[in-house]
Amino acid sequence: MRLRKLSRPPGAGYSGSLRAALLCAIFCPQLLGAQQRDSAQRADSLARAKRARALKGVVVTASREARSLAGVPAAVSVVDSVALARTRMVNIGEALRAVPGVTAGSLYGTEDVKITSRGAGVRSGFGVRGVAVLLDGIPLTEPDGQGRLDLVEMGTAERVEVVRGPVSALYGGAAGGGAVNLISRTGADQPGWLVRMLAGQFGSQRGDVQWGGVDGDRDVLMALSYSGLEGYRDVSQGTNRRARVLARAGDPSDRRWTIDLAYSLLDQRIPGALTQVEWDQRAESAESINVANKFRRFEERWRVGVRETEPVAGGTFDAWAVVSGRDQTASIFQYISQSLKRLQLGTQYARAWSGAPFAPRLVAGVEWDRTRGPQNNYTNAKGAPQLSPLCVNDRTNGVFSSACVIQFAEATSVGAFAQGEASRGPFALTAGVRYDEIRYAISNEIRPNQALAKTFAQVSPKVALSWQARPTIRTWLSLSRGFEVPTATELSTSPDTIRPFNDALGSSSTWMTELGARGTLGSRITFDLAIYKARVDGDFVSRTVAIPGVAVPRSIFENAGTVDRTGVELAGTLALTDWLDARGSYTYGEHDFVSYKTTVTGPAYTTLPLDASGSRVPGIPLHRAVAELRAQPLKSLGVSLTAEGQSTLFVESTNAGSGIVYFRTSAAAAPPAGRPVPFNAVKGAILTHASVTWQTGFATWFGALENIGDVRTASNITINASNGRFYYPSPPRTLSVGCTLRIE
Repeated sequence: MRLRKLSRPPGAGYSGSLRAALLCAIFCPQLLGAQQRDSAQRADSLARAKRARALKGVVVTASREARSLAGVPAAVSVVDSVALARTRMVNIGEALRAVPGVTAGSLYGTEDVKITSRGAGVRSGFGVRGVAVLLDGIPLTEPDGQGRLDLVEMGTAERVEVVRGPVSALYGGAAGGGAVNLISRTGADQPGWLVRMLAGQFGSQRGDVQWGGVDGDRDVLMALSYSGLEGYRDVSQGTNRRARVLARAGDPSDRRWTIDLAYSLLDQRIPGALTQVEWDQRAESAESINVANKFRRFEERWRVGVRETEPVAGGTFDAWAVVSGRDQTASIFQYISQSLKRLQLGTQYARAWSGAPFAPRLVAGVEWDRTRGPQNNYTNAKGAPQLSPLCVNDRTNGVFSSACVIQFAEATSVGAFAQGEASRGPFALTAGVRYDEIRYAISNEIRPNQALAKTFAQVSPKVALSWQARPTIRTWLSLSRGFEVPTATELSTSPDTIRPFNDALGSSSTWMTELGARGTLGSRITFDLAIYKARVDGDFVSRTVAIPGVAVPRSIFENAGTVDRTGVELAGTLALTDWLDARGSYTYGEHDFVSYKTTVTGPAYTTLPLDASGSRVPGIPLHRAVAELRAQPLKSLGVSLTAEGQSTLFVESTNAGSGIVYFRTSAAAAPPAGRPVPFNAVKGAILTHASVTWQTGFATWFGALENIGDVRTASNITINASNGRFYYPSPPRTLSVGCTLRIE
């Protein structure tokens, strides 16, 4: 079954593609002297010419120190520059598509991507939770664990490192399910100019202009980008403008300074989720309340970072300070206005005694992170704040009204960590521990006694024993603890109109055992295998509540009793010939509620108990697989073909293939009742994608066709949506074309 044709004028979906092709045809010949090949083609040629060296591994920093991937006793995946250049670089989800254990889907074709790692983060309705997002090793994720991707510029990424499973022993409470670390290119990596233009169906546009320069021991990379989308759904238009300057100075073998400046300006319409009936009737439609109240997010972010690295006592000392800010107005279930400032300070020391007995390694450090600022919530009146006398003169204690909330919120995290490793012969023992404390202080300027002060603390250990089974194969067995705290938004979203906060929400804690192996077989095969078993106490589960007297349903979160997670992750690469590679990944993930009791709305405006113990956690497929063929049959031609498939996706905790949820209407309704809303589980689907690069003298042309078969499926779901709005339809067949030019 296919998506219905989108109701757009004939040819409208292709206008952006034609514009990009025309622009490139006009301007490409003017760039005289541009004889360098595109980075993807150059990297392909290098990889094929030196196959054996490429299969030995790469250097990663996911362990908080630079070392070979082959020596890291953890499930780590690296998306290299070749793989990145094969994507449209529209969002990070495309880069993470083939990473086992990870799902990353855009909500409605935009850069707002939901990332799930081994089940963590599945509850997220927006942004990234349960998975730490880092930029060059420094967290973008805020101290409460909320991550946004607005400042993530894929056009400047050299590679993406993904750690699957708890990394709280190194990165704290934001990394209970894993970490995604984007490593940036520098001026030394990319000297000269780079101009990239991309356009596609549904008004998709992207433009990048970058310049890199080197002068002795100094280098700089400057980048500007614009991305825009009309969208394959109604009211899903959006734009994002970004700028970045990354400058370095100093001898790499001595003291070195890095300055990183970043800016983003986002303006995004929000079409919302659909019911099954709405999806069947018109997949490109938007939620009616979102249209009526002009749901939108306008957000400006900036970031200034300074970092110093220098050799100290035989090791490397690293210190950083980052100041950032964000100003947001969001007309969603309320009209929200925020102005937050953030300060991050950190330092770490790393050393390896390679010639000493047991070849010990050590990394240790301290991090401090604080975000603070005012937040005002008003009733959303068609995209504008509805002011009320409650905002000015209500000092009544013991009464809470969501019509107007004026708060000053502060979240502070402090963490100290240490990890050491010792080896003897083929064996190595790694042990680490981290202590974290996260403090919330949220005041209420209208009702001073309705404030929140809450602290979460946890010790997160990790131990791993690894064995160099063969010169090119390493195996490991590890035990690690992860934890996650509720975000400030989750704590501030009350489940009713009586309590100002969801203060019953606690943190979650995970113990995970992992058995893994990584290596090469001969000169043509690489593989990565991980088997894990985890027990999660207090796992976060989302559900939508319709509150009597409140027009818009509200997503809240609660702690499930216990969840068991069992998984198998396998990835590999096979060099079939000098010009053809086969790559693939497979994920088996069984995530079950051991104990979880909650409530649902019944047909007669009643509240019924629900015992979901023994059911699978919704939103996580049991099976997921990705296969890719990469070919370079000619020196100037690169082609890739990708297929990704997953099994049935349950949308609610009873794991029903189909059923009815009862949407609790307002208590003022006559008669009060639960409105029935039918739903279906999302059936398993296989999507195929293709891309091609073509070098013509001084320009590299790029083309991509996503969802070739125009398959109907969901890119994301809202789990346990008691109003029946479970589904975010995935993009239909989408064509994009563009060109890249380099001048050195």
